[in-house]
Amino acid sequence: MYPGQSNGLPFSKLLHPHFLTPARRRSALVLAFILCFSAPSYGDCDITLRWDDDPPYFMVQEGKVVGIDADLVREAIGRLNCGLSFQKMPWARALRELRDGHVDMLSGAYRTPEREEYAHYSDVVGLVSPNILFIRRSDESRFELNGLRQLLESGFRLGAQIHVSYSEEYSALIQNPDYDKNIEYLSRREPLWLMLARDRVDGVVASELTGL
Repeated sequence: MYPGQSNGLPFSKLLHPHFLTPARRRSALVLAFILCFSAPSYGDCDITLRWDDDPPYFMVQEGKVVGIDADLVREAIGRLNCGLSFQKMPWARALRELRDGHVDMLSGAYRTPEREEYAHYSDVVGLVSPNILFIRRSDESRFELNGLRQLLESGFRLGAQIHVSYSEEYSALIQNPDYDKNIEYLSRREPLWLMLARDRVDGVVASELTGL
């Protein structure tokens, strides 16, 4: 996923799991699979990729940003003979920076009409990891786990990241203040896990790989 005014590159860009409406991971990873077979040189260019601590997609090891998304983008950009820099920032800020042209790429962005107004997505979808609702095992019998709407109507306290779209159902529900009041928003996912462990929220939505 990348902003239209970017450098012209062909990028678009513990706990019991229960599936929500299958919101598939729309990986904004840079036509990396195509570039593995055909990688023209774009000369002098420098691409900025947003990242944050989110294993296994992004993490720091021995002072270096690595992970599924980091490694894949690094390989693709290297084949274009371009430079790659990483900028760490929360998701909500990253969307603004992408829109304003200060960041070139995001990964893991769910496709929405609003985002398509200022950014492009690759036609190639990378790693697919469904979004899952993680709850405490002790709470499994407390709630009817038949859907997000029913959960929020039962008083379920959901932990979510600001401006993250987990599914079409989720995006529609948060527009209704009757449901929005049961959602606790934070800028990063890591504190949400702590809130779940301390019974301050009843569940957290995350991709399966991230949650596990």
